Amino acid sequence: MRKFSPRLDNIGTEDAFSVMIKANKFEREELTPHGKKLIRLQIGEPAFNTPKHINKAAIKAIKDNQTHYTAPPGIREVRTALAAQSSKMTGVDFDT
Repeated sequence: MRKFSPRLDNIGTEDAFSVMIKANKFEREELTPHGKKLIRLQIGEPAFNTPKHINKAAIKAIKDNQTHYTAPPGIREVRTALAAQSSKMTGVDFDT
């Protein structure tokens, strides 16, 4: 049987897991006692399937070779669409 390199013992966890642990503690100690919930945006498995229109857009992006990182601000069209949807839901105007 092959053995793994001892160097693997030095690999730590992702920072995302550290954030999740802190978020769990904050929610448990600070929010839950006051009947509030935390909206999770770190890591995890969604409780719903990806909508079909998003699947189609992702497949098209892959076929169009749009598989690289974007510039730090992201894609303007996506930011604009998200801002419009958020404005519609909250009544707050967002600057993109």
